[in-house]
Amino acid sequence: MSRFSLSRRAALFASVALLAASFAAPAAAAGDPATLTVITRLTDTGFDPAFHFAEFDGMDVLNLYEPLVYPQKGAAPSGHLAESWDSPDAKVWTFKLRKGVKFHDGKDLRAKDVVYSIDRMLTINKGYSYLWAGLLKPGTTTAVDDYTVKFTLERPFGPFLDTIVQFFVLNSEFMKANTAKEGPFGDNGDYGTAFLKKADAGSGPYTLAEVVPDSRRAYKRFDAYWGGWKDKQFNRVVVQLVGEAATARELIAKGDVDFVDQWQPVEFYKNVAKEPNVTVPETPDMKLYFIQMNTQRPPLDDINFRRAISYAFDYKTAVEQVMGGAVLGQGPIPSSMPGFDASTPKATTDIAKAKEFLAKSKYKPDQFVLEFQFIKAGVHEPISLLFQANMAQLGIKIDIKAEQWPVLTKNAAKPDTAPHFFPVYNTAKYPSPDAFTHGMYHPQSHGGWQAASHYANPQVTKMIDEARTTADAAKRNKLYADAAKIVVDDAAALWVAYPFHRVAVNKRIKNYQHVGVMAFDLRAYNLRYE
Repeated sequence: MSRFSLSRRAALFASVALLAASFAAPAAAAGDPATLTVITRLTDTGFDPAFHFAEFDGMDVLNLYEPLVYPQKGAAPSGHLAESWDSPDAKVWTFKLRKGVKFHDGKDLRAKDVVYSIDRMLTINKGYSYLWAGLLKPGTTTAVDDYTVKFTLERPFGPFLDTIVQFFVLNSEFMKANTAKEGPFGDNGDYGTAFLKKADAGSGPYTLAEVVPDSRRAYKRFDAYWGGWKDKQFNRVVVQLVGEAATARELIAKGDVDFVDQWQPVEFYKNVAKEPNVTVPETPDMKLYFIQMNTQRPPLDDINFRRAISYAFDYKTAVEQVMGGAVLGQGPIPSSMPGFDASTPKATTDIAKAKEFLAKSKYKPDQFVLEFQFIKAGVHEPISLLFQANMAQLGIKIDIKAEQWPVLTKNAAKPDTAPHFFPVYNTAKYPSPDAFTHGMYHPQSHGGWQAASHYANPQVTKMIDEARTTADAAKRNKLYADAAKIVVDDAAALWVAYPFHRVAVNKRIKNYQHVGVMAFDLRAYNLRYE
């Protein structure tokens, strides 16, 4: 606090007091230990599983709804709403549903609800629906009986089970009763999209209790939840939006909140870990931090120029100082992801090698000024400055520029507008290397921000396609890993690190576990208090 001016300190304390007052009713500090209070700096948009795509809405979806299968740390998904499944050919997938699951209005969950939910998601075509583009169509999923549902894919798709961790089931009858007749989806009107901006239609352990847009939302315990309830579980969850890291630190240090999610600066977690009542779990994430290189834009269309750049970057400083500690990168597949191959070459700094490759390039370093575009958040800006200084050793000029995320994603969509360099985080959306190979280095993914390298290698494309149609997980992951090694040799990016996942947790909270798949650590039902 000593670095703040008096006026800034007064403003900070005023904001803390105001926020503390907003927590007064629900917070544990007010005498209710069964209330979990969470801070996030990410805005909320609604409570519709057809649209969710990131952590800010992922937390809502995970607490209000449920998937057929649930991701497990370092292992294949386990059954959740589905008790068992079968697929002899990776094309037709049959799931047996759990009996006794009730929606929040008391109706039993049936196969027809699964059919409605997947057809709705595919028709709306937002959020994670891209995972099944060209694989599933509305009308191809059927209810065999009340507790058996069959998905018929267009072609075999081995990672299907992994991807459906991001498919959540809605109450079809409740949704139909709350669907506006007028809307963009034909006979389905607005498909209930307006209704789900302020309500839920799930079977999860919590129901939506309160919504204050861009400020706060709250869930309350669903007593009839099929998983049952035990002592020391949370009856209520309050999620509060707090933009300032200093304010978040004050609140959790004082015990006014229980949990701060992962989207604070590294310094926040280092500092708050010193508080006597706070712990900061730190685990390697199924996440990649990498600097994408536009392989279609000169001079990065030359493999030797790209290799020179990859050897000139100071990974040690980036990992240890800028990122505050992380696992050094070894290609696109994170080290905690099933299918990671430890024999993949590690990111290496070697200026002599960099100069050797630059000498082999058909381009000279003084022919270009290369664009490095980034979003001004987290480590991106200091990484850009480090990169600029490192490349100067080779005589390569780098123009660094901060842009808004919509501008960056629009630019990244085409090879002639994508910058030469674009640093991003890519968190596992599902527990398969497919997310880090097909999603980044297959031509079908070009146009997405994760594929801003616009990389294309026919051999890699063939290997990824073969992996996707392979039913055996071990064989499938071996193909992904071998394809990733070729991408590394082609220097399609700088795979800087697999960052640590950090959150700040009040020591009264027990059973916290980081799963590794986007937002799945934020399910309040799994937590306990003391």
